[in-house]
Amino acid sequence: MASELCALGRGQQLRVPGWLCVAAGVPPEEMQPPPSTLVCLLLLAGAAVAVPRERLFPFGRQYGDSLLTPDDEGSSPEIELAVPVKFYDEEYSTIYVSINGLVSFLTEIPAFYNMPFPLEYPVIAPLYTDVDTRRGGSIFYRETNDSTLLTRASETIGYSFSNGRGFQATSLFIASWIDVGYFEEGSDKANTFQTVIASDSATSYVFLLYADQGVQWIQGKGKGSRADARAQAGLMAHDGRLTSLRGSGTDQVKNLDKWTNADEPGMWIFFTGPLNEGENVQQPDIPVSFVPQGGAATCSFGASECHSKAECVNYPDGFCCLCQDGYYGNGKNCLQDDIPLRVNGKVSGTLNGIRLDQLDLQCYIVTSDTRAYTAISKVPNELGFDMQSLNVIGTSLAWLFAKPTKSAKNGFELTGGVYNHTSSIYFSSTGDRVTVVQRFLGMDVFDQLKTEIFVTGSMPSIAANNRIESDDFDEIYTRTGPGVVKAHHNREIKIGGSDNILSFTVDQTIEYQECAAQESDVTTLRLKLERNYILYEEREQIVRYATNSKIGPLGDDDPCRENKLNCGEHSTCLVENDEAKCVCEKGYQFLYDDGTNAPHCVDVNECITGQHRCSQEAICLNEPGTYRCQCKSGFRGDGHICERLPTCREAQCHPDAECLEKPSGVPECRCRHGFRGNGLQCEPEYTGESCNVAHNCSPYGVCKFLAQSNTFKCFCAPGYQGDGYSCEAATAYRYLDPSAPSPECSQDECHCSGGYVYARELHRCLVETTHSTHQEEQENIEEESEQELLSRPLVECFQGHCFCPPRYELRDKKCRPIPGALDPGVKPSGSTLQKSCDKNNYICHAQARCVYNRATRKHECQCNAGFEGDGVECSEIEYSCNELDICHANATCQYNDRIGKYLCSCNKGFEGDGSFCVSKGECEGHSDCGQNAQCIFDTNTRMYKCMCNVGFRGDGRFCEDDKEATCRQCHENAECNFLRDLNQYRCECLPGYQGDGRHRCEKVKTGCDVLYDCGRNAECQYNPYESNHKCVCKNGFSGDGYWCVPQITCDQDQTICNDDAKCVADTLTRQYVCRCNDGFTGDGFSCKPSKTHEGNFLLVNQGMATLRIPFKPTHNNKGRIIQIHYFQTAVGIDIDCHEGRVFWSDINGKAIRSADYNGVNSSRFLGAEIESPEGIAVDYVSRNIFWTDSALNHIAVASLDDTDKRKILINEGLINPRGIAVYPSFGKLFWSDWNRMSPKIEMANMDGTDRSVFVRDNIRLPNSLIVDAERDELCWADAGTKNIECMGVRNGYRRTIVSECEYPFSVAMSSSHYYWTDWETKKVEAALRPSGQRVAALDVPLGSSGHLFGAVVVPDTCPVYYTTCQSPDACPENYICLPNGRNGRSCICPEQSDGSEDGDDAPRECNDLI
Repeated sequence: MASELCALGRGQQLRVPGWLCVAAGVPPEEMQPPPSTLVCLLLLAGAAVAVPRERLFPFGRQYGDSLLTPDDEGSSPEIELAVPVKFYDEEYSTIYVSINGLVSFLTEIPAFYNMPFPLEYPVIAPLYTDVDTRRGGSIFYRETNDSTLLTRASETIGYSFSNGRGFQATSLFIASWIDVGYFEEGSDKANTFQTVIASDSATSYVFLLYADQGVQWIQGKGKGSRADARAQAGLMAHDGRLTSLRGSGTDQVKNLDKWTNADEPGMWIFFTGPLNEGENVQQPDIPVSFVPQGGAATCSFGASECHSKAECVNYPDGFCCLCQDGYYGNGKNCLQDDIPLRVNGKVSGTLNGIRLDQLDLQCYIVTSDTRAYTAISKVPNELGFDMQSLNVIGTSLAWLFAKPTKSAKNGFELTGGVYNHTSSIYFSSTGDRVTVVQRFLGMDVFDQLKTEIFVTGSMPSIAANNRIESDDFDEIYTRTGPGVVKAHHNREIKIGGSDNILSFTVDQTIEYQECAAQESDVTTLRLKLERNYILYEEREQIVRYATNSKIGPLGDDDPCRENKLNCGEHSTCLVENDEAKCVCEKGYQFLYDDGTNAPHCVDVNECITGQHRCSQEAICLNEPGTYRCQCKSGFRGDGHICERLPTCREAQCHPDAECLEKPSGVPECRCRHGFRGNGLQCEPEYTGESCNVAHNCSPYGVCKFLAQSNTFKCFCAPGYQGDGYSCEAATAYRYLDPSAPSPECSQDECHCSGGYVYARELHRCLVETTHSTHQEEQENIEEESEQELLSRPLVECFQGHCFCPPRYELRDKKCRPIPGALDPGVKPSGSTLQKSCDKNNYICHAQARCVYNRATRKHECQCNAGFEGDGVECSEIEYSCNELDICHANATCQYNDRIGKYLCSCNKGFEGDGSFCVSKGECEGHSDCGQNAQCIFDTNTRMYKCMCNVGFRGDGRFCEDDKEATCRQCHENAECNFLRDLNQYRCECLPGYQGDGRHRCEKVKTGCDVLYDCGRNAECQYNPYESNHKCVCKNGFSGDGYWCVPQITCDQDQTICNDDAKCVADTLTRQYVCRCNDGFTGDGFSCKPSKTHEGNFLLVNQGMATLRIPFKPTHNNKGRIIQIHYFQTAVGIDIDCHEGRVFWSDINGKAIRSADYNGVNSSRFLGAEIESPEGIAVDYVSRNIFWTDSALNHIAVASLDDTDKRKILINEGLINPRGIAVYPSFGKLFWSDWNRMSPKIEMANMDGTDRSVFVRDNIRLPNSLIVDAERDELCWADAGTKNIECMGVRNGYRRTIVSECEYPFSVAMSSSHYYWTDWETKKVEAALRPSGQRVAALDVPLGSSGHLFGAVVVPDTCPVYYTTCQSPDACPENYICLPNGRNGRSCICPEQSDGSEDGDDAPRECNDLI
């Protein structure tokens, strides 16, 4: 085989068999040297030759490359670029290289996110998939200015882009993935590819290079239950603009080394910037095609178009792809037999005058029995019942995957899932007509079929609550031409099971790309549709269609076999009701019938009838049988979508460039004579000629003669700055305003109000303005003295232009200083004077002030106390408080041994630096306050104060009972009595009732002899005074019989505690109690080691996924997805800290799900009798989970250890329950209600008793809740008030933590921070606890989309708390134990149990209250 010499670049040559050198765009016979203008093109036999490995840009340690550490996940550190990269409409000076086949800007992307493009960051992805280099492979990167490589890249760009012929790269960034394997530690197949970014500081191009056989694998093994997305390749902007390479995300992506957009297989080139806003990257516009021997229509070239499970077969007229045995499809897309399949899409349009806005469509195909389940959700209720008649959407999917019989082919075997399906439905009884256009877009990265559906027209109205019934029926599909299948049939459906029949006709046209090389064996096929199911679920707003289907040929019964030739021009034979009928082809309409049953068909002018889909910015041109769309002048596109072309006015050319209108309509910026660049950026060509000859000064500059050097040089005109060859409008200066406010500082951060700018170096507030404003300000300043004017520089003029030196401006024919341009205190050259500071206050130092000196009769700068200097410069005086009393009145001078000198220290009760001290407050803890008072932060005085509890009044040191406040809170079954022995008023339940008098007064219940509800260390005894059985603590214990504690507490005898416990003070009981040590669980008397789990991170729900976000993200740990279900909406979230599991509510799946903290062992925890679970809360000590259901309007509980044990606690008076929180140690349950008429937060005991309103005022849309047990507060996020607030559970003190949030949804809390998810900022916002001071937000890791919902903190150790249900034997078996809020517990019978069938140990009646 002959070899030809090909030029690869300046000074590089390579002999490649089968290649022919062809000049770019020039016929071979007209070729002329030099060889550097040549490009190598494949011409001779064999498959397309990809880039040989040695043809990649050089890589490796020997070239100075950096190397990524072998791993499964990871990224390079931030890489500073010597030459910035222009990418879309942005410029980036740093870059990151990811293990997983991409480079990114703005942030590193170390983890593989199993999701389709685009990602949410600017990215160049040569081959994005789950790379693993632990068993082999290397990833190199470097930036280089090697002249040979720069020339090679520049010349290749010049061959490919018409506007790249003058491009001269000054930097290349090269990232190489060499022989990299796949997750998990796969090394039997390896990929080799490269990204090269060429830049010249003004323009950038990107090369994507794939070595020969460089794509051997396209999926990892997957880290979860879902298979990995197929490898994706493309470029995407920060705003989602995306350009994907051919085959990206499909089975054909493995052929990237065989395809190209730049005439060398395996090489792809793109112009990436600068681009206008909204514009996408550009591909080469100088095409030179390579043609293999034998032509493109053979398997030698076309095999790359076939699916990996297909064979390429040559035919006389070309080739076709055929799926292998065990697979079905059209050869370009093949699916495995009998594997279930999903179809996803959107439904849009207008029906009955109501807009359909991106409704969700989901279809599940059970291919083994060919049943298709289709659901359209978010259907407007006005259309829900009407859309039951649109069963054509469901039957079209049934045709696609029908079970073939004999030689028939179903829709997927014909189309491979890429086709258009148009249905026209006519209701003769009402005259309504609706058109359904379905566009099927092929398989996505997860092998799910994508579709877009457009519905327009009107259809008959169906009364509410009426179902549609459809008998089994047939549809006849006839191939009427290459890639065209039609069907026409009449149908009837029953409405509401009555005799109400709705009749209509359906005309369907299916268009797809047929393999032309093989004669089609598709004739007329019969589709049988059976077991049809149609339903509209009004509550869920979902229309459902389901059907079974099979398809077979008519064979000899096909009436079109004989009658096809009888049809006239532009018509074809179609089977209707088993009879042949001639119908007009698409684009033609029936005119008349001459009696031969052959219709005369004439062209339809779609442009006049309005049946076209041209853009409003396009012209519709009618053609025989079709139409064509052409964008209007000033627009570009395919006619269906037209974008307005930029004009010269919008082109933003460089000042040293001119704008040219090209024939294509796209303006071109071209640098003027004497300048070079791409027109957007131009710089002078320094030819050695002076500017008076070259005329290369900026339009805003002038060429000036310099006598000192006897040369000419360019200078910028007044009001502009630069080197004279490139001038820009001068930047704004900051200057002092005498009326400017003082800086406001808090924790070393200062800012200015009223539009002023804070200058840190001056510690002052400055005005930022332009020269013209400065001039206006200076007009009011008196003229300088003659001596001052003499000190100013002289004005210099040349060729009619006058100038002043830097930091001066020409005003009133004099050079005057630009305000703020001269450094403080710097005097003009040659001057011995300083302007009076009352007129130019900026000359004084930040620690100085302007004062009037009576002796000199002048204003002078004078340093502040504690500083010394001339006022222009001031430095701090080092005083010792031992020598001079410089301490604050509330501070003391003390000697510091560590630094060896005296320092001022604030006295006890005060805080500060000693020179300034403020009071810490009246108290540091509750113990500093009187009885019935607490130490609380007062937002008015900004200090802690003793404040009386609710029901008491006083100064906090002494609090007396407040009758009015106390009695106002009595229960309706209670009365307010004065207790002389306690000297206070108290609410007491009426006779026959029992409770606390305030929240609860209930009728006396069944005794403990029936309920078996006594606490641990208690027994049931008969009380003759109450004629009832009551729980009484055993000897040696005291309490109410439900909660009994030892009479000898652990502070008296610590041996009563377990060896793994300690004696601590309990703020709830105000007693010393035994508490298990960290790492142990139990009641303090018996402790066992607790399970350990990793912690210190957040778990956040985002739509279909749960994200793990560390408190302090690092380079290699920015967070990741732990679980994802593509048809769920995860909202509420909480954790079982003891078992290390997370629970979340799925409102789409109508379930509560659970998984380990790392996402493994995922399961459906609860699914029955759940409709819309919103909030969830876990009591991991009592082993219960609580949730709200906004559809069923109830609050329920279930056991964490036995899901059969569940109970509805509250189901009355709820309108829209959302968030929920538990306070187990206090036995309380809280929930929010989004009742728009009366939003509120309610509370009850955890057994559902003592329900009351907790917050009603100043609340609008309360979302999630959380309990701060340490501060005895309930906190919540309110999306209506935009606040995060907290309120004391027992003292009722309410405070705002953070105000003016954007749209807070969920709130979580760690030991040091508050966190909340925000729908507007799309971040996890944060603030310090308990002050609420805002701190930096946490970014959300890539991988999911949609709103951020619930969030929960996973601590490193589980918070320790005690409940009355902590003991395993707290309640009889098969009962739910719930803390009752009265230091006791309730033993609750689960649903569907009356307590009478569990043997002798079961209570004889269920009682949910104690």
